[in-house]
Amino acid sequence: MVHSPEGKVLTDTILEIFRVNGELLTTGDALVAELGINSARWQVLGAMAYALPHAVTVPQIASVMGVTRQGVQKNINLLLQQSLVVKQSNPADSRSYLYQLSPTGLDVYHKVERLQMIWVNRLAQGITRENLQTTLHTLQQLREHLVND
Repeated sequence: MVHSPEGKVLTDTILEIFRVNGELLTTGDALVAELGINSARWQVLGAMAYALPHAVTVPQIASVMGVTRQGVQKNINLLLQQSLVVKQSNPADSRSYLYQLSPTGLDVYHKVERLQMIWVNRLAQGITRENLQTTLHTLQQLREHLVND
C-alpha cells in the first residue's frame, strides 16, 4: 500500500509539526527560564490565566491544553511549591481541587506575556498573515478530524 498524494503531504506535515513542537518547547524553555519556569508550566499558567476570574481543575486544564492530567498535576505541584498557584476546595467535587493563579503567579504570567509578544512578533516576520491564517485553519481542521476519527 502507498500513500495517496494527500496522505504523503499530511505525513510530511505531521513530521514537521513534531519538529516544530520540539523547537517551540526548547525555545519556550529558554524564553521563560529567567522567570523560574519552563514551557510546560507556562502552558498551565496560561490555561489558568485564560480561565480568570474562575479557578479550574486539573482535568479542565488538561482538556483545554490537550495534554495529560498527570502532566498537568505534576506541573501544578511544582507551581504550588513556587507559590505561583493556590489550591482551593471544590464544592462540586471533593476529590478534584480548584487551582488559581496567586498574585505572584499572575505577575509571572504577565512577564511571560510580554516576553512572548516580543518573541512571537519577531518570529512572525517574513511570514504573510494569509499563510499564517491558512496554517491555523488547516491545523484546526486536522484536529477536528482527529477528534472525530
